Amino acid sequence: MTATPGLRWPTASIVLLGALVLLWVGGVWRLQMVWSHVPDYAFGWAVPVLAAFLLWERWPDRPDASETRTSGWWWAALAGTLLVLGFTRLLLEPFPAWPMMLWLFTGALVAVTLLLLACQRGGRTARHFAFPAAFIATALPWPAVLNTHLIAPLRETLAGAVAQAVNLLGYPAIAHGTVIEVGHGFIGVEEACSGIRSLQAAIMVALFLGELNRFAWRRRLAILGIGVGLALGSNGARTLFLAWESAVHGPTAVAEWHDPAGYALLVVCLGGLVAVGWWWRKYAGKVAVRTRRVQAPAAWRGRRSTQMAWVAIAACSVIEGGTQAWYARGDLAADAVMQLTANLPADAEGFQEDPFDATMQALLLCDAHEVGHWNTRDGHARAGYVLEWWSGQSARFATALHNPTVCLPMSGKALERARGIVPLTVGGVALPFQAYVFSSERGPMRVYYLQWDVRAGESFATRTGSDGPTSWLAQQWQDVRRARRNFQAMVIGLAVWGARDDRAADRALERELPAIITVRAVPAN
Repeated sequence: MTATPGLRWPTASIVLLGALVLLWVGGVWRLQMVWSHVPDYAFGWAVPVLAAFLLWERWPDRPDASETRTSGWWWAALAGTLLVLGFTRLLLEPFPAWPMMLWLFTGALVAVTLLLLACQRGGRTARHFAFPAAFIATALPWPAVLNTHLIAPLRETLAGAVAQAVNLLGYPAIAHGTVIEVGHGFIGVEEACSGIRSLQAAIMVALFLGELNRFAWRRRLAILGIGVGLALGSNGARTLFLAWESAVHGPTAVAEWHDPAGYALLVVCLGGLVAVGWWWRKYAGKVAVRTRRVQAPAAWRGRRSTQMAWVAIAACSVIEGGTQAWYARGDLAADAVMQLTANLPADAEGFQEDPFDATMQALLLCDAHEVGHWNTRDGHARAGYVLEWWSGQSARFATALHNPTVCLPMSGKALERARGIVPLTVGGVALPFQAYVFSSERGPMRVYYLQWDVRAGESFATRTGSDGPTSWLAQQWQDVRRARRNFQAMVIGLAVWGARDDRAADRALERELPAIITVRAVPAN
């Protein structure tokens, strides 16, 4: 017996809805790892809600079904996007903050959604709902190239402009990267640059308002530009206010006004965007929304679209189940691993602990920390820190987002050169430190940085034989191959001043390391 088209429509719709719900619940759950662990992207929690609202707004005037004949190319496209979805899902389990994988994963998620819509309702329907589906991308971390070549220069430019403004107000101020030195102290990295976090949130709100009001493309671009301007302008005003407070009332005033100034920035920036959107909509008029009877799809459409939706449901189940099964076997099989214990030399001459405030803890999410500075017996300055993460994914985020090449330039230390891997021997074991030379007010600052994988008992730098992007990708894949989901890590950073050259600094630090690091062998976890 052949079913009628009218009977196929409910089945096709229910299966399609089930596929989309499964896709998006899994996708949003994966993205929330970033929103929960990276303060800059905490606004991401609002994006799925806003996307659902845009979908609701577009639902009444969705196009009538149009004929789109499925062919082998449709199945090939679906298979390709599902393969990308599965591959990126596998990589995101141990590396949930990997921007490139997040963009590929989200792109595949959106592509599968639009393919299923186009198969059942036609290309016009897919295009109609494309913006609400793709809106989730506004909550993704920007690629590293944008952070390096756009955000970092913006932060430095902003700090320099604010320092000049404070000077014009009659208070001496100097910008060191994104840190502003004023008479009574410093506006730290978190104060000097945190307002830039509002930039991506402003872009998200501008895009949302443009879609909600169905503005023409020129007006959408205009409100986007206004959003960027408001974010930068309000952030500059906030940073100027905090710098002025520090100059007049001291660093304690900065802590007192930090959060209220941030809330005021949010109100000015986002409130200004909403006001512009409301004003333009008032003159543009309301968008005409047409309501009509939903047409039942043709029999061929219900059958093929249902098949594709079932394939998507099965693929999502296999992807998630396979990912969990793969990483469930992730305990290392080695009999023993080399392990480190690190403590700064508290008995060294002039040793002082450096502050580790709540903002730094919120950024790093470490389980143990030690930060300080001291002098050697011959009077040369040293500084260092030891950070530990005992479980979970926090170390994945922190070690990727915060390292000397990222954080020190923000505090006014210019990177002069990267020396690569410098092995320093402790207890007969050569530890591969990553070495850098920065400029500082006290002369060349030679920095040694060691990322230690506690579970594997090795440095990240020893996993591959070469440096560069290919080596880094091979390192990530090695963790996937080992099925290592949870992560335990230790990071050791040491700074050396007063050495006449690199080799002298290496020898001096190698003599001092036994007082800081102990090497031992322990059973693998």
